[in-house]
Amino acid sequence: MEWALYAFTPAAENSLSSIAVLSTATSSGYWLGLADYSKDAWVWSGPFSETAQAELDSALHRSGSGSCYFAVAAPAGASALVSGLDLTLISPDNNPPLPLIDPPSQTGDAPFEALLDASLSADPDPGDSILLFEWDFESDGTFDLSGASDAVATPTYTNPGAYTVTLRLTDTRGATATTTASVNVTAAGNNPPSASFTADPLLGAVPVTVNFDASGSDAGGDLGDSITSYEWDFDGDGAFDEAGPSASTSHEYRAAGRMEAVLRVTDSASNQGTAALSIDLSPQVVEVAQEPVFALDLAEVDGRPALTYLTYDPGSFPTVFSVKFALADTTAGYVWNSPVTVQENVGNHDSLSLGLVGSNPAVCYKALDGSLAYIRAIDGQGMSWGAPVTVDPAQSDVREFSLAMVLGRPAVSYRAFSPGLVRLFYVRAADAQGMAWGAAQMLNDQNNSSGWDSKLMMVNGRPGISFWYENNDGNAQISFMRASDAIGTAWQAPVTIATGDYGNAFPAMTKVLGRPVVCFSSDSGALMFASAQDDNGSAWNSPDLVNMPAQPYKHLTMSFGAPGLFVFAQGYPAQDVQAFSPLSPDGSLWDAPLIVDSTAGSGFQSVSASINSEIGLSYWNDQSGKLYYLTTAPVPNF
Repeated sequence: MEWALYAFTPAAENSLSSIAVLSTATSSGYWLGLADYSKDAWVWSGPFSETAQAELDSALHRSGSGSCYFAVAAPAGASALVSGLDLTLISPDNNPPLPLIDPPSQTGDAPFEALLDASLSADPDPGDSILLFEWDFESDGTFDLSGASDAVATPTYTNPGAYTVTLRLTDTRGATATTTASVNVTAAGNNPPSASFTADPLLGAVPVTVNFDASGSDAGGDLGDSITSYEWDFDGDGAFDEAGPSASTSHEYRAAGRMEAVLRVTDSASNQGTAALSIDLSPQVVEVAQEPVFALDLAEVDGRPALTYLTYDPGSFPTVFSVKFALADTTAGYVWNSPVTVQENVGNHDSLSLGLVGSNPAVCYKALDGSLAYIRAIDGQGMSWGAPVTVDPAQSDVREFSLAMVLGRPAVSYRAFSPGLVRLFYVRAADAQGMAWGAAQMLNDQNNSSGWDSKLMMVNGRPGISFWYENNDGNAQISFMRASDAIGTAWQAPVTIATGDYGNAFPAMTKVLGRPVVCFSSDSGALMFASAQDDNGSAWNSPDLVNMPAQPYKHLTMSFGAPGLFVFAQGYPAQDVQAFSPLSPDGSLWDAPLIVDSTAGSGFQSVSASINSEIGLSYWNDQSGKLYYLTTAPVPNF
């Protein structure tokens, strides 16, 4: 047998890659092998006569040193010529770029040279960038300008009319995103028409039919002019969904959010005018289960939303707590499978953490003896579960834990409590499945009360943790710390984000445009947001005010996905669910809250996550006793 061995080290943050071996072989063909460290064996496929492709999974194929190995083999006497290697990253964490055209609309007399500036477009993933700008100046399906440096375009329109410009961005890992802008070109000396319309209702719960009336539009006052066409873009995506001579129409909305309905009118001189109205639509709320929920977490599993929660049987004595798992039957979360019991007779605390380890869901929870426990499903849908593993046997009262993948292995941050002493800890598994764990590290010992509400995630290739602790003067300090290496064997000193009356901060953390951000609540009621000044979180901007209610918000959660950044919180004392989205990408300005669910008792244990690039939200209602999931996320304001 003839063979050759190859090795390479993929980026730490990319969990999946597609590898293509560019080769030609004799009629005997060749075989492609991958070193699978979960099996301690080579896994072979073939024979191939030309280019072969296989999928790499960091949890399976990354060695302890971080390298991946593959081999090409051919029968004795045969040969295969390996002429190249094409490695394509297909990480599920590859978010699409964020396109922006400035200005979004412009008007001028023909011939009109438009200025279309997309230089403020960005990619949210660390190390990723925009590879290609493609412009379709008339949205006719043909790109008129394309290039890596074509962030600014200046097309000239010679004929009057309303034009929709489409911009498509492609990042260096192949993700694409589009946006549109409008260019209204008028005939010299002719006034454009004035568009105006009403919508009824302007708010409601989906599905809802909205009636539109544009009879208030006029042709602009030019003698002999009249409006000849009414075009409707019901969701503000730049594509007109309906056109005709009638000034009235209706549309059924089935997706929730703040929709921008756009009207474009055309007069007999081919001049055009536009108008827009915002319509607030409440999301569809789906019942997942009806039982007590003391802790809750949400993640994407098998391409679907999944929940884990801590519950108990009200009729049992003494009370027996159990961890359960529920997986949606659809990608949108409209229908859910019946919950399955993950583990019975566990400890009671308002914290659980759900993650995807390899391709199977896994949960961290508090064991009955107070120690930190971990359990992983046997299958990718969480229908059956393995035996629990004790993560840190030295601690007898763990609280507020956060599970994340760190360089191909599960890791957890958590708070350990004993009378008069509270500390922040971090531990990483000794294998890719979490069947064995390394020694736990105590990360912060500045005060007797540290490590509250920790959140662990990868920050620019290293684990990072947000948390809060009590100062000696009675104030609380919101902090962030990042490891000094890729696996968390050593850690940098904590960075202070904010200090003040944050004793019930409920801080939440995510990443926006590659940088960590946090939101938190003050005892006086202020909902705050802070963003890092760099991708490492080594320095932070001063917190910005999101909202100032009469009483503090509770049960904060925050997520970032294709729709944008969203903060969800339980309003108090109304106990409703409110959503906040920034008016500016940096989070310095925020819109008024959107009421997601006004039902009394809503919003307990709120959790959110990016599910199939959308934002999913789940919470429990303590009055109805029902666990809910929102199938659609609100639409952002920028």
